[in-house]
Amino acid sequence: MVSRNFNTANNNQSQLRWAILEVISPMQRGGNLKEKISQREAYWIKKLDTLYPKGMNDNWSIKCFL
Repeated sequence: MVSRNFNTANNNQSQLRWAILEVISPMQRGGNLKEKISQREAYWIKKLDTLYPKGMNDNWSIKCFL
């Protein structure tokens, strides 16, 4: 989705920007790292308001919090 939108807008690589929002380290006492990553992704989608139609994330679920 990002690449399609980027290419159809006649952009080039010099215009592409990205940033690391958060580093998630493996949990010291175990736990489900994939679940933790999903929770943090949901947090950032909500915080940055990137859910469709304002952003490019077209689906989002709270199931990672349940």
